[in-house]
Amino acid sequence: CKSIEYPQDLPTASVVIVFKNERWSPVLRTVYSVLNRSLKHLLKEVILVDDQSDIEEMGQRLDDYCEEYFGDFVRILRAPARLGLIKAKNYGARNATGDVVVFLDAHCEANAGWLEPIVYRIQQKRTAILCPIIDLINSHNLSYHRGFLNAIGTFTWSLHFSWSNIFSRIHKMRKSLIDPFSLEPLLLRIKEKRSAILCPGIDMISDQDMADGGTGDGSVGGFWWSLHFNWIPIPARIRNAKKNKS
Repeated sequence: CKSIEYPQDLPTASVVIVFKNERWSPVLRTVYSVLNRSLKHLLKEVILVDDQSDIEEMGQRLDDYCEEYFGDFVRILRAPARLGLIKAKNYGARNATGDVVVFLDAHCEANAGWLEPIVYRIQQKRTAILCPIIDLINSHNLSYHRGFLNAIGTFTWSLHFSWSNIFSRIHKMRKSLIDPFSLEPLLLRIKEKRSAILCPGIDMISDQDMADGGTGDGSVGGFWWSLHFNWIPIPARIRNAKKNKS
């Protein structure tokens, strides 16, 4: 990553962070990590979207803190009514002024050099919607652990989320760890990794691409997950044979 030189005319990014009754510390850790680990000419603004929080510290206290320490660079949008995650993201995106909209959960921490590969990829392909590899923060002591570098989000058969190795043919095609890889058509993906999915917590999309797609009433159609079963009829004589063996 350190050896890669990016163009100087990369698109700017608006970072949208949605929260609902998130605690003070993780929200500010998220904001400070974005501010401290993003190139100044790439980061256009940070937008905090409060989806009707009712804990005191995330009200006027947060307004005063952001105004004192961040000025106009960090804006707080208070949702007029409970929107839910997806509508709250769109609410923030409609108020964004950057070329690219980056959605973060309110309990994330950006790492050094996190933004350049994202906006560079969207500059190459404006219709790209990106989901990066997510490193891990220990929930007990907040220690930092590197995520899986060649992984894709999957569900186990017990419906637990986990990271699995990317497809071998895609891994061979990549020249570096920041090279993007596209999820192939459904049948090809199922053939090699039947449980492959995307983790939707962190997303990046061109602001113009959102406008082209149209948001209608401000909502997104939803997350689709298809679960398929094959019904295989077993003739009575086979069932009887199995019973006799048992």
